Amino acid sequence: MHDLGQALQVLAELYVDRDVVDLTGLQGPYDFKLSWVGRQTIDQVGGLTLPAALEKQLGLKLERRNLPVPVIVIDHIAKATENRLVKTFR
Repeated sequence: MHDLGQALQVLAELYVDRDVVDLTGLQGPYDFKLSWVGRQTIDQVGGLTLPAALEKQLGLKLERRNLPVPVIVIDHIAKATENRLVKTFR
C-alpha cells in the first residue's frame, strides 16, 4: 500500500497534491487494476475520477488529514574555512 501511495503522488498530481500516507495496515504485495480518468478529460469521456475509482474498485478512500511529518531544519550554515576542508590524496 505504501507503493500505491507513492505512485499516486507521481501519476495523479492533479488529484493528489499532498504526501500520501498509508493508514490501511495492509501488509504484503497486491495485484490489482485501477481504471480512472484524468480531471482534464472527465467531462469529455466520462468515467470515474481517481478518488471514486479507488473507493469503488479497491475499497480504499483518500482523506485529507493533518498528520505530523518528519522535518529537517537547518538553522545555521557557515562557509568552510581552509582548515576544515578535507584534503584529497593525489
